[in-house]
Amino acid sequence: TYATADHLWWYTTKAHRHSIWDTKGKLQVFSTEQIIEKQGMVSTGQKRGSIPIAGSVYYPNKANLLSPYIIGALLGDGCILNNKCAISSADQDVLDRISDELPSDHKLKYRSQYDYDIQRKTRKGSRNSTFRDELRRLGMYGHYANSKFIPDEYKIDSERNRKALLAGLLDTDGTISKTGLCMSFTSVSERLADDVCDLVRSLGGKAKKTDRVTRYTDKHGEKVNGQRSYRIFIRIRHFNPFFVKRKADRWHKGNLNQDERLVYDIEPAGRAVCRCIKVDCETESYLTNDYIVTHNSGKTSLVVPMLAVTWA
Repeated sequence: TYATADHLWWYTTKAHRHSIWDTKGKLQVFSTEQIIEKQGMVSTGQKRGSIPIAGSVYYPNKANLLSPYIIGALLGDGCILNNKCAISSADQDVLDRISDELPSDHKLKYRSQYDYDIQRKTRKGSRNSTFRDELRRLGMYGHYANSKFIPDEYKIDSERNRKALLAGLLDTDGTISKTGLCMSFTSVSERLADDVCDLVRSLGGKAKKTDRVTRYTDKHGEKVNGQRSYRIFIRIRHFNPFFVKRKADRWHKGNLNQDERLVYDIEPAGRAVCRCIKVDCETESYLTNDYIVTHNSGKTSLVVPMLAVTWA
């Protein structure tokens, strides 16, 4: 996030974490420059303050032709290539939900091991498939794993539909640790990884993207580099993001510091044209890029030095 030195934020120092209220019951408001004075430009765990995390964002409900859960499952462990739609899963509750939410003229057909094709119930008449036609309209058809993405109309949808979409993604290609504290989603598509981050944050959660290149042994016994993969570490404490029972049973709320964004580093980022924003809101706050909570500032439009703020 880029901001000026005088831009204002809701901010809590390390000493007053878990409360965004001062002793008079008003929100603590600090400028970027004051935050630097409190914790330095490169902070440590002993000084690191935080800003509050956004709640779930409201978007109007959409009547989607295809279930958000199915879209999430296809993006997680599905194949939409070569005139074929298929899903892979060893979880019967996932397969049952997909089967229940398919269009009435489609079904799951077992192919092999954990693989199931999504087919029309009857082959008679037209060879057109409303299911495949909708995937084509959404731009999802014909993508390999490294180019998958979430269509915008599924990201900008009601809270209920976005939760179903996230459940489909996490039930198929997500993980949760035995302690229930660490959740993640992995993909070789950077676009999909960024979309999942956006989805989680829109629902009031935290998401951090990492990447790595793994190595494997080829058929000649030599170690070679695989594709770059992207792993999203996720924290959500106000709702269970899983549907599949074996993962949902592990989830729990965790602790309070999951409801804040830590301020890690603040560093110079050159000069740029800047226009401050003021919204008509009781708390004088609004959301900026990546659903970051920020505060009304002055009314200026200038070329000024910018600072890059890193959050976690």
